[in-house]
Amino acid sequence: MCAREALAVDPPRAACRDSCVLVLLLADRLTVKWTQVVTCCSDAVRQTIFSQIGGEESKYITIPFGIDVSQFNGDRSLRREELGLCEGLPVIGTVCRLEEPKKGLSILLQAVAQFRERFPSPGLQLLIVGEGPAYKSLRKQSEQLGIAPWVVFAGVRRDIPRLLPLLDVFVLASLYEGLGIAILEAMAAARPVIATEVGGVPELVIHCETGLLVPPGKPGALADAIQRLLSHPEEAKTLAACGRERARKHFSIESVVRRHEELYDACMQRLG
Repeated sequence: MCAREALAVDPPRAACRDSCVLVLLLADRLTVKWTQVVTCCSDAVRQTIFSQIGGEESKYITIPFGIDVSQFNGDRSLRREELGLCEGLPVIGTVCRLEEPKKGLSILLQAVAQFRERFPSPGLQLLIVGEGPAYKSLRKQSEQLGIAPWVVFAGVRRDIPRLLPLLDVFVLASLYEGLGIAILEAMAAARPVIATEVGGVPELVIHCETGLLVPPGKPGALADAIQRLLSHPEEAKTLAACGRERARKHFSIESVVRRHEELYDACMQRLG
């Protein structure tokens, strides 16, 4: 059994205590009863899943998601103008499903508005990659905040390894993340990362070592972190390099496959 997020700490689901959620919890409890091991994508998910479902705590094991680090090789063939971005202006960006409030995109837009108000020169532009039900409301919010000319909604892209090098800073403002594949990919692409301190994110981003962590739901703190990295390029470069090394060493697809193989071998030995 594999758990990638926890019902109780995922705000949209936690607010929905209907019969479907109860059925899912009951099904999970029955499944765990007859399962040797429950793999979880982060310690945060493991702890919450165990508190929800119960059973033997030793059954719950953390094995994170892995990515193919070799895909993120610094390919800079994609040009900013192809995405409607201006040359000469810093670009911050995010990659996620446009789902609110979970992904914190409204907070990110507020942070960009605050940044542009505080630091009108040189300013910045925001690239949002992904699609989802919040698209129209987010576009409307960008217009209401007066930042629409500097916000590009790129939709779904299949060339994320080529796109990430365009960013000066990668930001994920989620209110909850089981782990954060998008963060891992940005780290692998050697992009300086700013992320919210929620769920399993601190297991990826070590504050001031491999990126910056900010409290969720705080646009002012997010704007401050963006300003810090844009105004201190050497720090941003160091964080990016350390982030790539952490992604390569601990979250490569090879290391994750190896851990799963070891787990399967252990399970087979128990079966005799």
